[in-house]
Amino acid sequence: MQEKKEAKKCFVIMPISDHSDYEPGHFNRVYEYIIRPACLKAGFDPLRADEVQRTNYIVIDILKHIISSDLVICDLSSRNPNVLYELGIRQAFSLPVTLIRDSITPRIFDIQGLRDIDYDVSLRIDTVTEAVDKIASTLTNTFEDGSEDVNSVIQLLGVNPAKVSETKISEESKLLLNAIDTLGDRLSFMERKFSNSNESSIRVIRNSQLPLYETVESEKNTFDHKYSIGDIIRHQKWGDGEVIESQNDEIKIKFGNSIKRLVPKYAPIILVKSSESA
Repeated sequence: MQEKKEAKKCFVIMPISDHSDYEPGHFNRVYEYIIRPACLKAGFDPLRADEVQRTNYIVIDILKHIISSDLVICDLSSRNPNVLYELGIRQAFSLPVTLIRDSITPRIFDIQGLRDIDYDVSLRIDTVTEAVDKIASTLTNTFEDGSEDVNSVIQLLGVNPAKVSETKISEESKLLLNAIDTLGDRLSFMERKFSNSNESSIRVIRNSQLPLYETVESEKNTFDHKYSIGDIIRHQKWGDGEVIESQNDEIKIKFGNSIKRLVPKYAPIILVKSSESA
């Protein structure tokens, strides 16, 4: 029996959030009606940044996809700075990329020498069909041309492109990245807390990996609580855990088979059971 070939990967760099010059949801429609169908028609499995499975190092995951994907398609519409930044990374490695833009976005000076495909911003059905065919054909040609095509100004300069080397993240960097991720969760948690400040209890929203949290009395949700060994806490992502070490502003918690180090005043946690009341 013949083995099924794994689909080639095409990472999609494009605006994701709404823009004031476009109707709400415009770029999601561009992705669903034009980019995704074009990728599939050309034999590629598309992946957009917001579809990357979230980890503590989401930015690193996205950069890996930008560099390692067989092909990248980049929508320059609205001249989004994040899009241009990610395109710059792909170009630094002189890897194949297909550039597209809508009919109201002018060419960008720094990359105007590179070929791009335009599509009608109206997304009318007749123009969408034409755009899908044109972009699919360009994706196929770009991939097949490989290094023969001019993918960035790096080739025009005649300098060696960047190379990927194995990178190890230090323990200090891991702690910093984890702290940034945890701080984001904490801000989200506090926003929900204050939006419900008139209620006698706090409800935490449903997490995709955890059941809906039980209602916990507000007096147990003190952010300046001094946690002790044996305290049972509840984390927004990891569920219930037991404090196994407490020193200064940091605690170590055992969640099932994993152990996490957190700073309580920045972590999205609530006290479920105090060791003193056991």
